Amino acid sequence: MKWRHNHPLESADVLKHCDVSDKVAEKFKSLYASGHLPFSALETHKCDLYLEDDIHYKVKAADRFYGPDYGNSLLVNCSNRNLDKLQHMQDNLAHVVCNSNCLTSAGPLLQSLHSLPVRQWINFKLAKLCYLATSFQQPGYLADLISPYSQSRLL
Repeated sequence: MKWRHNHPLESADVLKHCDVSDKVAEKFKSLYASGHLPFSALETHKCDLYLEDDIHYKVKAADRFYGPDYGNSLLVNCSNRNLDKLQHMQDNLAHVVCNSNCLTSAGPLLQSLHSLPVRQWINFKLAKLCYLATSFQQPGYLADLISPYSQSRLL
């Protein structure tokens, strides 16, 4: 029996669904244990990945086997100043995409584009990541780090 695929196997769309390797999961656990936040751990890992193999870096960076994809949930501990800058950028892009003037409120534009404001998007991505980790034990490298909350006394 021969396996034939109707899509390329090395595309970013395929590689983003791979499981993270045990080696990478252990590396992230040690980075967290040494005091890194998710963003700094990911940046450290990306730098190491580039230094190890700069020629194939782009393919490896898209492959979850070599590195997790936390998305915007990495911005949880970002400063308010930087979040304001990101929100300003998102508002400006919404004006450009919707071809409206800068006096138009960005809220309705974002809503028409089915997009959440930056802070709400970050909270959504983090909640989704926690839900997947606790409900389905996926991704496994995070499921091991999260424990469900249980009340110590009845109210």
